[in-house]
Amino acid sequence: SMLADRWRLMRNYVLRRVARFPKPVRAAVMAALDPARWAGLTLRAQAPSAAEGLRSEHRPGELLEGLRELGMALFRCNMTGHAYRLLGRAVDVIPREKLRLFLEGADEVLAAVAARTDWAQGGAPDRELSIGGFLFSREESRRIPALILQNLRELCDLSSASHVKVAIVDNGLFANWLQLVDARFFASEAAEVEADWQLRGQEREFNYGQKGDDVFCALFKEPRGPPKACQTEYVVYHRFNLLLVNVFRGLFLRGPRAAMRRQLYSRVLGSLSPRPDLLRSRDEVLAMARPGARLIGVHKRVDNPGTARMQLDQVMPSTASFVQATLRLASRHGDAENTVVILATDDTAAVPAFRAAFGERLLCRAGVRRCDGGVNDQGVPIEVHGQPERLTLDDARDCFVDALLLASCKAFVHADSNVTIAVGIMNPEAEAVHVRDLVNAESA
Repeated sequence: SMLADRWRLMRNYVLRRVARFPKPVRAAVMAALDPARWAGLTLRAQAPSAAEGLRSEHRPGELLEGLRELGMALFRCNMTGHAYRLLGRAVDVIPREKLRLFLEGADEVLAAVAARTDWAQGGAPDRELSIGGFLFSREESRRIPALILQNLRELCDLSSASHVKVAIVDNGLFANWLQLVDARFFASEAAEVEADWQLRGQEREFNYGQKGDDVFCALFKEPRGPPKACQTEYVVYHRFNLLLVNVFRGLFLRGPRAAMRRQLYSRVLGSLSPRPDLLRSRDEVLAMARPGARLIGVHKRVDNPGTARMQLDQVMPSTASFVQATLRLASRHGDAENTVVILATDDTAAVPAFRAAFGERLLCRAGVRRCDGGVNDQGVPIEVHGQPERLTLDDARDCFVDALLLASCKAFVHADSNVTIAVGIMNPEAEAVHVRDLVNAESA
């Protein structure tokens, strides 16, 4: 087993070092190591335990079974003392099912990094927008194991906290939704988890309103009590599951473990209830579909250098590719003429393209803020958020209603985005199909 191999390594290391000592010193050290000398002694308060870390009852081999990349990069028999102690603590304080999910995500990230790193170059890789190109430099990739350990250490602290506050991440609405759901997932079931989404007025991307507006209260009906003074409050500033971050988002809804991930995360949504007016807005759109129609959702992000950079393939598929993928999915399910397509998009050009392809079988909310994509005169990517003009709480509501509509579908077509991960968690039974799995990559 891993622990037996580790103790053999430690034993041999100690014996080799002791063998180099002069004979009198060697004899004294061996005498000090005699277990009989320590029998009956008690551990001094706050002294580190020699057994701190992994123990046989932790069953580390079972926990790490099948996680090849983690086994090579971090948690091997000759792992560092820090990793050894940290993994032991994690097993003690994080429910095993949740810890395994985190470790599986870390393993997938390490595999993706290994495949997408330009190991021959020391500097930054050439990030030309080409499918399957390198994403990381050698130095960037070598920082990933330390990031995994840092997140695991913070998860131990989060799991031990009785009160958790989730701060704003200055990104889109669903980056914050995922951060909140991620914190709820890893926090103790007895912990109180609240979203601190009150705007400070300095947000660049999460700017849905004016200073003092509470975006959370505009979307959810979850009751809030008065603030509680708590000595064990833990503040969450980022997502811990690396499959919810950056380009790695493209892995969350794909692969053999995707269905299990979605099911586990969906369990924490019980008390995260949308406001009744948002549900009414969703239902008004759904009522426009023919009775008995099969609903297929499509989430089409606007194309600009920023959104393309967040794709695992570094290219945002074209609107034509999304249309073609939707047609193929409808055909795959049979009775394509009885399929109604629900389009959620921030891309102005996507709406007429889908209207031309699906006619009256297309449902798409009017009056939602959209843009043309590309870059402005200063070379800054153009999209709905992150622009000089502040958004409003209504824009946040529109975005959330679109996600609720997608979650009402039996299947949805997607690229890599926070919105579609959220939809996959809201409705873990829906079929999530990446556009590139339906359309040839070269033509997308």
